[in-house]
Amino acid sequence: MELSVTELKELMQTVEESTLREFNLAAGDFHLVLSKNEPAPVVTAGTAPLAQAESEPEVRVNQEATSDVPTLAQTTQETDGVTISAPLVGTVYLKPEPEKAPFAPLGSHVEAGDQVAIIEAMKLMTPVTTEVSGTVVEIAVSEEDMVDYGHAIMKIKPDV
Repeated sequence: MELSVTELKELMQTVEESTLREFNLAAGDFHLVLSKNEPAPVVTAGTAPLAQAESEPEVRVNQEATSDVPTLAQTTQETDGVTISAPLVGTVYLKPEPEKAPFAPLGSHVEAGDQVAIIEAMKLMTPVTTEVSGTVVEIAVSEEDMVDYGHAIMKIKPDV
């Protein structure tokens, strides 16, 4: 199987704009992987990282590097608000149930300790709460987005 550069770019754009997290294409000795997921870190004990097989090229799309790995819901104070970040890898839900209203819609007021999202990982639901009272000024994820450690979920402008 052969793909031209134009066809490959169109395929990458289609995957990027879709809700798919990963796309695999295999035909004979051709293998293509397009993924929006963060790569898992390779942990080795005194050995060099494993090299990827030459016959299996891999293309990664929309990768965001994070410099730290929080163990709890992380909040960072910025000049325009406090960022509420994901405490673990999983699927984020902004509503308690699909037909219910969001925990904290844009423009709403939240109190310290209020739940603002849920992250599902391996069928375990982990509540995400805010440590500050204020107004939700930005929601950085969509319902059912995959998030990684430290990924921004929303921004809250603290009460004065």
